Parts: sequence; C-alpha cells; structure tokens
Amino acid sequence: MSEVTTVKLLNDDEGNPFGYLLNGSMSVPMAEGNRHYRMIQEWIAEGNTPEPADPPVTPDITSITKLQFVEWCEANNKLTDLQALLNSDATLMFKWNAATSLVIDNPLVIGAAATLSLDVQAVFNEIGAS
Repeated sequence: MSEVTTVKLLNDDEGNPFGYLLNGSMSVPMAEGNRHYRMIQEWIAEGNTPEPADPPVTPDITSITKLQFVEWCEANNKLTDLQALLNSDATLMFKWNAATSLVIDNPLVIGAAATLSLDVQAVFNEIGAS
C-alpha cells in the first residue's frame, strides 16, 4: 500500500480511539513503529482529517423489572391504561402479579404493548438507558 486515500478513526466499545481504518480495508494500530501508522500521521500533517469513528452500538434491552415498567408508565401517563388493561383480564392480572421481570419477546408483553400503543423495544431501551 503506497497511498493514503481515506482514513477513519476506530474506537473500542467504550469509545476510546485505538487505531485507524486505512483506505477502507486495513486496520492500523496507533503504534509509532507501524509504517502504516506513520503514513497516516504524515497524511494528517499535510492537513487531512480522518473521518470520525462510528458511534458505539448499544445493544437492545431485552428484559426489565416490573417496577421499572410501572415507573416508566407513571412518568409517561400510561399507568391508568396499564391498570385498566390488567383489570380487564384476570389471567393477565395473575401473570402480572406473579412476574418480577418483563421479557421483550413474551407474548403477554407484546400484546400489552400493542394494547397500550407502545413500541416495546423503544420503551425497553429508554428504561435500560436510564
């Protein structure tokens, strides 16, 4: 490889830079002894700027506690709707009372989310981020 055409910063899972992606295909560590790293440093010294790193990927949340969901419903004015849903179905109420956590792919969670007009993944992710 003799020419630098594109450089992109690479970050680890915590967002710390650890190297560069050179010309879209070669991972180059930040190591002074690496000839490709030196090429990138020269390219930068010539006034070029690497592309920023991709943002870290946050995995989707798949499980939350029942208490977290109740607190979310309260904060988002859905608690009355949740209570009405639970009161409308004795089996659902029984299962709700027996549960300590909610799992996203559980048919009851999916059904309750649809009844409450919620995007269940968005709600779980919002709760998980707080």
